[in-house]
Formats: sequence, C-alpha cells, structure tokens
Amino acid sequence: MINNKGMSFGETVHVNVKVLPKIDDTIIFTKVKKIIDSKEVDKFSFEEAMFALNESNFDEDRAIELIKKMRKFKAEKFNQD
Repeated sequence: MINNKGMSFGETVHVNVKVLPKIDDTIIFTKVKKIIDSKEVDKFSFEEAMFALNESNFDEDRAIELIKKMRKFKAEKFNQD
C-alpha cells in the first residue's frame, strides 16, 4: 500500500479463499438430520453434525468420518488427562 506521501508501507498478505456453492438451508438441515439419524446407538448431536458437514463441504459420508475422528481424538485426550 502507498500512503499520501507516496511511500509504501505495510506488508503484502496472501490469503487463500475457498468459495462454496450456495446451498439452501433446507438441504443443509436435511443432511444434518440424515447424519444424526444414521446412528442407532450413540447419536450425533446437531452441533457435531452441523460442524462436520460444514468442514466436509457438505459431504455426508465425510462428515460422519470426521465426527468419528473428532470423538476418538477427544476420548484419547481425555484418557491422557
């Protein structure tokens, strides 16, 4: 950037941005409900399913795997304490 005296200042910052396609809220909630209902025992919470769905670019199978990995990580961390 250049200030009003013509001198440069600041630093150049490169940012990678991932643009996701616009998805209707009803589709998102339908996918979250399907993830929650996929487990008969030990159900996933809405927050877990929503977070994992966002992190996995709205792929249900990847979201379920991500939740399993997060739960395993939390369990291992809890056992270490």
